[in-house]
Amino acid sequence: MLFSGNALYLAGNKNNMNKPVINISPDVTEISSDLPELPNQIEISKDNDFDFLSVEYRNLFEASDATAFQSPDWLAAFYDELAPCRNARKLVITGRNLGSGELIFVLPLIQRKIKNIILVESTDLGVSDYSAPIVHKCRLNDLLTDKLLSKNVSKAIGRYDLLRIKPIREETRHLCELFFKTTSR
Repeated sequence: MLFSGNALYLAGNKNNMNKPVINISPDVTEISSDLPELPNQIEISKDNDFDFLSVEYRNLFEASDATAFQSPDWLAAFYDELAPCRNARKLVITGRNLGSGELIFVLPLIQRKIKNIILVESTDLGVSDYSAPIVHKCRLNDLLTDKLLSKNVSKAIGRYDLLRIKPIREETRHLCELFFKTTSR
């Protein structure tokens, strides 16, 4: 993981390992370093049919600290209008409570292929002021105690050569580190 200004870069590899090259900010890993590895209580999956105009997403957005650039209307228009014009495919990662099915987080991403490089990036394309995971404020502790979170997010994303999340506000940097921290495989 490499933070450069207000962007996060993570290099993958050709073997679907998504192994990062550098971890500059290990602060988030220290939060839960003494916790035992428990069975994953969060179901993490790729849901490219996710409906950003649904009541479920509107409720999550209202219960988060996300910006207008993660709002239901903005993301629906981004995926329906802008992304196809820029050869970007919708890539949405969701996290749900394993028992109740409650939506805990959404990672709105896009995937593009540029000169044989598979690029996974935030929903920016030069038109967003901020990128951020949408996380239910009351469920943040569930994420902090899930030692397999970033590994399972990486599995759900699948193969990529470069992950680029930008621009990131300082207030949400810890969330990006939580979802995309260095993992050893």
